[in-house]
Amino acid sequence: MGATGCFDELQSITDHPKRIKLRMTERISQFFNDSFKILPAGLVVGLLILFCIGIGVLLASLGVRRGIRWSAGLLLLEYIFFLHALTVIFRNTQVTESHLFTPFWSYRAIWEGNEQFSTQAIMNVVAFVPAGLLLTSFFRRMKWWGVLLTGLLISFSIEILQLLLHRGFAEFDDIFHNTLGCLIGFEIYTALLRIKRKKVL
Repeated sequence: MGATGCFDELQSITDHPKRIKLRMTERISQFFNDSFKILPAGLVVGLLILFCIGIGVLLASLGVRRGIRWSAGLLLLEYIFFLHALTVIFRNTQVTESHLFTPFWSYRAIWEGNEQFSTQAIMNVVAFVPAGLLLTSFFRRMKWWGVLLTGLLISFSIEILQLLLHRGFAEFDDIFHNTLGCLIGFEIYTALLRIKRKKVL
């Protein structure tokens, strides 16, 4: 798309604020549809069954309090596997490697009017929020920098596998967004914990 085309589209969006909300909603819906088409239904069901069985075993053997904590750890492992399955394992192999490690290139594309990248950025952040929540639920003494490093490691493992196996698009921006999502999950958990402690007091 040329500069004139971008300007016309941005002008159209400015004139119709309801349209941009509709476009964003449609893109997020399409993102989820395309993502979950990648995964076999049996895998999703199997993970849910395994988690339910795991919760039962942990609660029965460890008691409610410790069982809930270790259930969070089990769910964390499953969620990390789920992220790798969604982004690498069940992706189609490409003929050539696809990567771009220029920092924040997607923000330039968003500024130029490409709404698709704004949706991708949001979803890459949101996808790692549960990881941050579960990390903090299981490792309750973990500091923010520990969550940051763990999120960075998980995201880096995904991107390096995408690069080496030619599955998906490896980029720096995904690592940044994923790590940010982990930190948001950490902040949500700590905020909920503060609220709970105030109610107890």
